[in-house]
Amino acid sequence: MKRTLLVVLALLVVFGSAFAAPKSKVKIALIVESTVDDKGWCQAMHDAILAVQKKYGASLVEYNYSEKMKPVDAGSAARQYVAKGFDIVIGHGAQYKNLILEMAEEYPKTTFAFGTSGEIGPKNVFTYMPESEETGYINGVIAGLVTKANITWV
Repeated sequence: MKRTLLVVLALLVVFGSAFAAPKSKVKIALIVESTVDDKGWCQAMHDAILAVQKKYGASLVEYNYSEKMKPVDAGSAARQYVAKGFDIVIGHGAQYKNLILEMAEEYPKTTFAFGTSGEIGPKNVFTYMPESEETGYINGVIAGLVTKANITWV
């Protein structure tokens, strides 16, 4: 999953720059409903952005994030990022879909993204869908191997 997120982020940086005037620095904002150290979905994206920042340097990739953002509250954070000149605003999950689509219309020069969707939206919106079928299979195999009752739930 981490590799998928890195690829998505790299594509956002490359293609997202087509919507704004060339800059020496790319500013990325991440909005998550959990925390960036949740050992799961949110941390995977956070770590992927940090890896991009490490690869290209903090002088070229500025990064900020907002944690514990319910969709109803995320709009103010997203608007603050746009006002501060962030190039890419990521609402990390389908719960931010409506907000991202609304903001994309309102701010056509900013690139937006949200996860767990393959939906096609405005030109300045990117979506991403993690490939999780493999992990489901592996979880099933592990559960089958450790069950003592020959019954398991995945």
